[in-house]
Amino acid sequence: MIRAIAAVPRPMVEEQEAMNGQPAVTIAVPVYNGAARLPALFERLDGLEGAPGLTWDILIVDNNSTDGTADVARELGARSRVSLTYALEPRQGAAWARLRAIAIARGDWIFFLDDDNWPEADWLRRAWEFVRDRPRLGAVGGKVLGAYGDAALPPDFERVEGFWAVRDYGRFRDRAAQFNAAQLQLPPAAALMVRRSAWLACVPAQPALTGKVPGRLVQGDDYEPLLYLARSGWEIWFCPELVTWHQIGAARLALPYALELARGCGLATYYLRSLLTPKGDRAVLFWRIAIGNALKVIQRRLRGRDRGWGDRVELAFLWGCALSPFYARRHLPEAPDLSSKIQ
Repeated sequence: MIRAIAAVPRPMVEEQEAMNGQPAVTIAVPVYNGAARLPALFERLDGLEGAPGLTWDILIVDNNSTDGTADVARELGARSRVSLTYALEPRQGAAWARLRAIAIARGDWIFFLDDDNWPEADWLRRAWEFVRDRPRLGAVGGKVLGAYGDAALPPDFERVEGFWAVRDYGRFRDRAAQFNAAQLQLPPAAALMVRRSAWLACVPAQPALTGKVPGRLVQGDDYEPLLYLARSGWEIWFCPELVTWHQIGAARLALPYALELARGCGLATYYLRSLLTPKGDRAVLFWRIAIGNALKVIQRRLRGRDRGWGDRVELAFLWGCALSPFYARRHLPEAPDLSSKIQ
């Protein structure tokens, strides 16, 4: 069964649908040119374990794909064992796709999954068990492990795998724990559960960081809304039992892509830090980030730490950090001050 929704948002109608349809969870899959990836993901979704009393549905948000993603979604919906909704989001960028999902999802809990991120069979059941009895929980993330197929991992890849949203959070020692939003310790959106009502209440409808678009690979779009949730007192947790596998092929391990990805992560640094910094202190933050990271690059090069694959990826990130104040001043709106309200 598949339901198609027009590209233009209709908040009042869609929110009424969410209340009346009554699935507890919507698994939302933002997609850009994912026609080749969706069938494998749906094999895993069809195999998910349920939980007593849990109702759930699937939402595909097509972020302007040009590869037949819509046709594939319809084929999958025709044979899906749960209700599947297809929606088009024409504004390019993952942040817009997630906002579209928030606007039209029928479940109050939205479990985001990237189209190349495969969940373990117990992922849905364990996630529901974790979120259902925590009234102050706004978002939760689990382990995102790397699955590289036959691709040969570059030297020192483990040092930089976080740029690919590969996270096992060893510091938590496999225990559930609260993320430290004030230190930008937050889960990626590749596998993220969020409370829809909390998001609608406190996350702006206009994101500053919109995600990767052709010609502009700037990250940070998954952290920005989480900071608003934290500012409003919602808790953001890590649950070690929630495991997904991020499918990463050889093309995304090539050095040019890796350098662009790392630099894009760095370019978001100043804006995200600005959200956590009083406006009166931002001039100091501007130069501390710009000069401090430029000096790190120079020091690494003087020490010969610019030759290996991992070294070059880290240097690209540091250069992105150094440029991030200038990028934010030129391309982004002034960040609101969330500093006094995030603990």
